[in-house]
Amino acid sequence: MDQGYLDQSFNYLISEHKYEEFVKLMEEKCVDVDYRLETFDCETLLHKSVEMLCFPIVEYLLEHSASVDEIDYDRLTPLHLLCSLPFEGKTVEDSLKILGLLLKKKCKVNKRAGKGSSGRTALYLSIENKNYHLVETLINAGSDLNARCGHSRRTVLHVATMTCPKRLILLLLRYGADPLIKDKKGNFCYQIIKKKREKLSEELQQYTEMFLDYSPNCICEFANTYEAIIAGHSDYLINAEDVSDLKSISEGTYGVVYKGKYQKKFDVAVKRFKNVSTPSSKQLIIREIAICCTCDHANIVKMHGYFYAPPSAIEKQETKSTLLSDIFVGSEQVESDSDNDEIDEEELNRNDEEFSSQSWIVTEWMPTDLHSFLYPPSQKNIHHQGFFNNNKISKLKAPIFIKIITGIAEGMKYLHYEKKIVHRDLKPANILLDSKNNAKIMDFGLSRFEVQSPNSDVSETELNSLRRTMTLNRGTDLYMAPEMKKQAFSTQESDYSFPVDVFSFGLIMWEIIMRLKPRELAFAITQKKDTSKIPMPNVEDCPAEVIELLKGCIQVNPSDRPKFEEICEILNNLEMKN
Repeated sequence: MDQGYLDQSFNYLISEHKYEEFVKLMEEKCVDVDYRLETFDCETLLHKSVEMLCFPIVEYLLEHSASVDEIDYDRLTPLHLLCSLPFEGKTVEDSLKILGLLLKKKCKVNKRAGKGSSGRTALYLSIENKNYHLVETLINAGSDLNARCGHSRRTVLHVATMTCPKRLILLLLRYGADPLIKDKKGNFCYQIIKKKREKLSEELQQYTEMFLDYSPNCICEFANTYEAIIAGHSDYLINAEDVSDLKSISEGTYGVVYKGKYQKKFDVAVKRFKNVSTPSSKQLIIREIAICCTCDHANIVKMHGYFYAPPSAIEKQETKSTLLSDIFVGSEQVESDSDNDEIDEEELNRNDEEFSSQSWIVTEWMPTDLHSFLYPPSQKNIHHQGFFNNNKISKLKAPIFIKIITGIAEGMKYLHYEKKIVHRDLKPANILLDSKNNAKIMDFGLSRFEVQSPNSDVSETELNSLRRTMTLNRGTDLYMAPEMKKQAFSTQESDYSFPVDVFSFGLIMWEIIMRLKPRELAFAITQKKDTSKIPMPNVEDCPAEVIELLKGCIQVNPSDRPKFEEICEILNNLEMKN
């Protein structure tokens, strides 16, 4: 069978979703899974099956080790192709399933598309083509929200503001899309839609102005406060060479986590920050390092050291590429003069790597996090099925969950009372467990010290602007207190404090005891709906004191929630009884 005929056969079988005939032809002709359809733009079989949304064939090819990041004639990977497909409501389920398969095989979510797509990422393409259902999954898989793509050098936020519903724009902002980044013409996102979506443009302008340096004393005070803390803990400063044997464990929006060896002596967790090219992302890094430096408690993850180099240090490095100058630093940008610049993907990725690899935090190694502990891989889908599903994971015994929640509460008591720190992103993934189920809290990028004026020259107005600025980067929606959700897209100064962490803790308590995601519970509380149909722990499985404590923590009114000092007292008394 000549190649032209074979290409036509595969094209027909994939287009018609004829799975059995496809497999038979593959086996009869001993065709390689990375076979290219030369008469169809050099697409691989995987490209074609993704394009036709043929889930069974995609699954077959990936199970037989098809290369997930191969490019076609247009320099598109299968992921790029999936995100570029015209949106149709009936294809949502299939496209999500295929995306799940590609991510499971570790496809490169930030790989840049070539030729006509001009360096666009998968996330950019999904928003551009109105495949909004793919967006949150791509973000959670580590997509770069602030990558500047195409000849216009716009971010996903620029594109979203032009065509997307407001809820998607809010989603991007909550996950860390930076409104300070300008496109090639020097426009903020709100400026490029001013005529088309005037009301939204005004709201975005107010939002963006909160980030701008319109209050120099206040912003400088922020930077000086945190950087002064770091400078005062120079004993934590280490060399990158002290860390070896790195093995990637996970990747998220703000960084990559590795397991490694510190000074070739013991295991450590190493967080390498990425996307540090913008002011707000730099603030996250400075804040996390500063807080880690000051914390010393059995229920807070111990930091062994950090390595941080500000953008100004990177700019001094010699490079043959002009692409590094495209990175937004402070309030300045250096733009290319040509609208037809060829985007060199390898060069761009290499410069991004060199830039972001300058920021590290090295902490003690912990074997698991609370989320993984609650939902083992063998039962990973159960918690997605809601609490009406009968096939539940077996519940933990009272001594175990009391020990875990007591550890969390003790750590939070230390943060609130000793350090005056609001965590703002307390969730199972940010709570680590050792082999004896001792809980340790981590991830302080979104945390903040309770803002107090360090010197009398800073006015209350400026402090309020800082509070608003720090409010905009907030935690995960599922565990977010109602008063935090009300701040979304608001120009009001933040009026929440320590009780937001108590609310998150209450939802985590419920999740640990019930071993179910608290989606329905959180929604009902926030929307002030009837919660009577939502299951609560009973006295057979859980001490009555814990049930009452849980109910107190998830009160809508922040002033009705207990403080961690009271919570710890109740839990410690229970631990002694057990």
